[in-house]
Amino acid sequence: MTEPLPVAAPPQPQPAFHVCDWIENGKPCGQTILDDMRKLGTHLSDAHNVHGNERKEMVCHWQGCGRKLQRGAIRRHISSCHLGIKSQCQYCFKEYSRRDAMRKHSKECQAA
Repeated sequence: MTEPLPVAAPPQPQPAFHVCDWIENGKPCGQTILDDMRKLGTHLSDAHNVHGNERKEMVCHWQGCGRKLQRGAIRRHISSCHLGIKSQCQYCFKEYSRRDAMRKHSKECQAA
């Protein structure tokens, strides 16, 4: 009788660095940011005065965007739409552009 083959976990991704393309005074920011939601939030707050989790509408000033959204959603918007940061299910390794969608999936995937 043969033993089942072990399932190999994908390699852990190394942190990726991105260049901030938030436009201020007609020019892109250009600072390097890590693909971490907290660090992105800190950068937006410190460098671009984007604060809070408010429902107040604002415009995304990322180069080429201009989308209107709630201030509290800007960090998630930049992460998924502009930086392409993905979250991966730890059970089936499926990737999601939004962490909240991956968590919802993971709860169901784990139960399967």
